Amino acid sequence: MKARRIEVTDAIRASDELPELPVPDYASAFAVPIPQTATRSPEDWARSVFEDAPSPIRRLVRTGWRFPLRFDLAAPGPDQVLGARITSSAASRIILEQRSPALLAHNIVSVEPARVVWVTVVSYRRPIGRPLWALSALIHHRVLPYLLTRAARTL
Repeated sequence: MKARRIEVTDAIRASDELPELPVPDYASAFAVPIPQTATRSPEDWARSVFEDAPSPIRRLVRTGWRFPLRFDLAAPGPDQVLGARITSSAASRIILEQRSPALLAHNIVSVEPARVVWVTVVSYRRPIGRPLWALSALIHHRVLPYLLTRAARTL
């Protein structure tokens, strides 16, 4: 069970429940296979990936969100996951939103019968958003599949 990058179009098409989101400037998607007997909700997956990450990685992620990206993180509570606001939640999908002056990001977690799909879409709100995300995407492409794989192994 290892998370792998997939085509974003396939991931988006797989979820017909998605609300309308802004047209992104960047999108990536990862999928990890899961047993068909898995019962975790999309919110449980999001929390397992971000909040149950090893402490050094969790701190790295949160610090990156807060300082270089300047995301306005939510206070601890049931309506957020590691500071990312839950903007939509359904039986098979959850959307986490993060905003900064330069970026608008959505992480969409969909639970399908045999896999979990994690889509990240980012819109640049200001010109500085493009280089900020270009650097962050290098980390994102390493950390997210690792954390998704790690969460799948705890089933």
